[in-house]
Amino acid sequence: MADHNLSPDRQDTVLVLTEGTGNDEELLSRSAAVVFIAKSLGWPWKLALVARIFPLRWLDAGYDFISRHRYRIWGKLDSCPVPDARYRERFVDKSDGN
Repeated sequence: MADHNLSPDRQDTVLVLTEGTGNDEELLSRSAAVVFIAKSLGWPWKLALVARIFPLRWLDAGYDFISRHRYRIWGKLDSCPVPDARYRERFVDKSDGN
């Protein structure tokens, strides 16, 4: 994250670092990151690619609205779920120094 002038403590949005070599990598955030993730997941999530017809500014406004109201939409858990062992390496664990 330091390579992209972001604090490693930043936890206010979803971030995706695309694969690349050297300067080819790109750091995506907010709606761009969500669309990238949906594209990577395959069907039916690829339907989210339709969102690319809208300007990024509109998509980010929608992302911000959902992020502000997410607990009303989906509810709130008492604790964070622990990722399944198959997916654990895909998450940053600050306790192990990464």
